[in-house]
Amino acid sequence: MIHIRPIALVAVVGLILPLTACASAAGSSPSLKATSSPTAAPSAEVELPSQDRSRWVMPLDEFQDPSTDALLSYAENLLVADCLGEEGISWPIPWQPTDDESYLEPEANISGFPALTVALATESGYHVNFNPGWRGISYESTHELNAIALSTPGFEPVFSACLDQARQQMPTLAVSESTNQLLAWRAETDFLAEDPPAVVDAGARWQRCLKDAGYVSVPDSPYEKDEADSWMPSDEMMAEAGIPPREAELTQQEIDLAVADASCRESSGWSEAYYQKVWEAQAELVSEHADELIRIREEWEAAREIVLDVVAAHAPAQ
Repeated sequence: MIHIRPIALVAVVGLILPLTACASAAGSSPSLKATSSPTAAPSAEVELPSQDRSRWVMPLDEFQDPSTDALLSYAENLLVADCLGEEGISWPIPWQPTDDESYLEPEANISGFPALTVALATESGYHVNFNPGWRGISYESTHELNAIALSTPGFEPVFSACLDQARQQMPTLAVSESTNQLLAWRAETDFLAEDPPAVVDAGARWQRCLKDAGYVSVPDSPYEKDEADSWMPSDEMMAEAGIPPREAELTQQEIDLAVADASCRESSGWSEAYYQKVWEAQAELVSEHADELIRIREEWEAAREIVLDVVAAHAPAQ
């Protein structure tokens, strides 16, 4: 399961502004000194968190705050807003919080893993956002910024110059590289956890459970890593159940399938088996890369201070 770094706040027709994507070569971010070598044999020991499948807690969670992407994007947006203001362009960035708790809703987890439960399925079907992030940005704010970008002559080059200037003041590149490494490790452990016999056998039981519930086009597992639509519901199952495209409004057919899916994941033992195998893979990875992970965490702690200083100096009133 590979997660895409979120595009920050504004997507304009013909112009995408990914403020927290990997920094461009133009301009350099403030460097953050490494405290250990990622190629050296691990010398540190890391205490793992307590398991909690209801929140999909994982060993790598200790090294990635739920607010990392959003806070970096927020700070960059604020700097860009000041820069655009000097050019006579209003760029009203709405207030955001800076505490981690605000970026991890009860149904979300740091992995963004779709930990579907019967309760969630009954209420929202598959329309559940498991990714960490700030949910407080309104459609009106996004629409206003899009309108400004579309209606301002010569906006794109001015914005690009302001973004380059902002990134010279922010540790964007260092944080992006570390975050991308963590995402790659998460994807690797998810990938490895699908094949062990305990997970494969549980997947077969899950498949039989859904077929017994009346569904025909059931994949071998809730997660099929070689498929484009790797997570339930597959496009084939949605079509079979008469569920409209994923962006459409919630229907009873979707709720029925999601509830059956979640019930079968639990009764078959698939959720528990998969959780344990991902946990084992991540625990081994943490042990092997402890020094590098500690370096990543220390780099973010240093970067966070820079980010919070920028937010404190430039944030609008709540």
